[in-house]
Parts: sequence; C-alpha cells; structure tokens
Amino acid sequence: MKPSFLIAGIGLALAIIFGLQYWQNQESPSEPEPVVVEPAPSESLAPPVTPQEPPVLVTTDAQTEDEPPLPTLDESDDFIRELLAPQALPSAWLEPEQLLRRAATLLDNAAVGSFPKRQMAFLAPEGDFAVIPAGQQYRIDPKSFERFDGVVAALESFEVQTLANLYRRVEPLLTNALAELGQAQSADALLAKAIAVVADIPRLDDEVRLVRPDVLYRYQDPALEKLGPLQKQLLRMGPDNVARIQGYLVELAEVLALEAPAPKG
Repeated sequence: MKPSFLIAGIGLALAIIFGLQYWQNQESPSEPEPVVVEPAPSESLAPPVTPQEPPVLVTTDAQTEDEPPLPTLDESDDFIRELLAPQALPSAWLEPEQLLRRAATLLDNAAVGSFPKRQMAFLAPEGDFAVIPAGQQYRIDPKSFERFDGVVAALESFEVQTLANLYRRVEPLLTNALAELGQAQSADALLAKAIAVVADIPRLDDEVRLVRPDVLYRYQDPALEKLGPLQKQLLRMGPDNVARIQGYLVELAEVLALEAPAPKG
C-alpha cells in the first residue's frame, strides 16, 4: 500500500471535516483564533545508548522496512507534497506551509467542536451558500448540499483501513506538532473526541428552517443553534452527506480501536 494513497485519504477526511469556514464568515459570529505556539526545545526522555548496544530500528504495521523514515516536522511539507502529487488533489490544498502543523491545529480544535478558520481558509468550498425564502424564514437550497457530494464520494473511495494506516504512519509527527501547541492529550484521544463530536450531530431533513435576525443566518430551532460551531457547519452539508461522513468516521474509530460513539439515529 503506497503512502501517497494513505495521505490522500486523510487529506480528504480533513477537508470534509474542517473545510467549512466559508459558512462561518456568512452565518455565525467569528470566534477567537487559536493561538499557535512556537516550537519549544524538548529533552529526549530516552536513556543514552552505549556503543556496545546500538539502537534497534522498530517498524510498525503502518511503516514497512522498505519505506523511508519520516522527515522532521520542519521538513515534512515537501515529503507530503511529493506523496500527494500523483493524486491530482486541488493545488490549493497543498500550497500552504506547515501542512502537518495545520492538521494538528485542526485536530486540537475539532476535539472541542471548533475549527481554526484562519488556518484552513484554503479549504473553502466552491460556490455560494444559498437559501430559499419560506415566508419570514428560509431553508437551505439543496444546491448548497451538492457542493460537497464529490468530496464525500472521494472520501468513501478510500478504504477505512487505508486511512487508519496513514494515521498511524504520521502519528509521530502529529504528536510533535500537538506538543508544540501545548496539548498534553494524545493524538488518539483527540481524534476520538473529534469523531464523537461529528457522530453526535442530529439527523435532520431538508426542511430545516433558518432565520435572519441580522446579516447572519441562524437556525430557527434553539436546540440546533446551541450546537457547537463545527456541528452547525457540518449540518449545512445536508442530511445525506452528514450520515455518510458519520458512518465512515465511526468505522474509522473502530478500526483504530478508539472510543467513539455510534452516530445518532
């Protein structure tokens, strides 16, 4: 299994889960930007290795002996771009610098139901968010849902095991990036929380009503308006796309043996 396919899979998953800040600009108040902590030098906790006992190279299920070692976090951008080059992903996805640090910021935010709008501006969906007037209210135009049909289908084209292998492959780099943010929780713990946030999105129909008390659209139902920022944005993908994403991510959690709940019925 080629690492390029693995990294493409996680790129698509991240795009779906976090590439929704376009709506945030139009429909809900801006939230404080997450603080990006500069990398701090750290001391190795490994015991010194004597010349008589050279270190042993250990491989994992996600990394075989014929794969090159991971680069440092600072040098990982070119490594990822090279692996993704054959996948014909949108160039805007690969242009930003510090791709894995962005991924760590995404994970850190998603675990608490938020998302970093500034860091992920390059993932805004094409087309405008559209609504249909319904008296004094509005409902979301199905054309808005269709903007995400292709990317959801692309995600589903990658086997869950493929995505799981990728996650394990880059987990050491994600761990380093999370440590830079001052995050003490493991990548596994944060990923499980992020999946739980998505799994907890209620199933809705196409007739969910919006109101516009000012320049921003808001849900008419107070219970929906109280949902977290990430959940409210994902709802605007449409009920079918949300259900497909929930099922995929819950299956991913099972493959990775993470503690994540089943989607709401």
